[in-house]
Amino acid sequence: MSDVLDTAADGETNLPDFKVIDDLATLRLLSDPLRLRLIEELGGQPTTVKVLARALGIKPNRLYYHVNLLEEHGLIRVTETRLVSGIVERTYGLVARHFAVSDELALPADVKRDVTDTLFRVVSAELGEALAAEARGGPAAVAGRMQLWLTEDERAGFEKQLAELLASYSSGEHHRADADADRFTLLYALYAPVAEPKKQR
Repeated sequence: MSDVLDTAADGETNLPDFKVIDDLATLRLLSDPLRLRLIEELGGQPTTVKVLARALGIKPNRLYYHVNLLEEHGLIRVTETRLVSGIVERTYGLVARHFAVSDELALPADVKRDVTDTLFRVVSAELGEALAAEARGGPAAVAGRMQLWLTEDERAGFEKQLAELLASYSSGEHHRADADADRFTLLYALYAPVAEPKKQR
């Protein structure tokens, strides 16, 4: 038996498009792979810690600390509370559809490296699982690497077209009821590799 104690008035349909991260403490939270996974799971739809734990295959007690940190730093919020067998159960959701880092926030090299390393570690683990699932008949997993030779104007144009393409696919609802719609993850990086110093002859 459960009773609804409180529900967010604006629901999930009125979420702002972006939450701007403007402090290093909040950004550092996302350098933890588990917290990043929690953010991604809550991007699907608001849910409880117990449901998150089942989705991630870990015990709920391991998540409460991380969930509380994300809430304290304004990345997630309580969207509903229920009284279940005398215990208050909270449903959590994101505070915005997307997160962006403030242009005015000077990022130390170690923070950039930690966040980037976390992204690649999470994607590497998930991609391995996805490739195994593909072999069993699951959705195709695509991974590749290519080099582009671009002028500065071409690079800026490429970034603009890429942003427009991503926006066209991410502007809809996070959670879709379509039976044929699967969730996919895209990780991309556009950078100029540091050239190795030429050997002296």
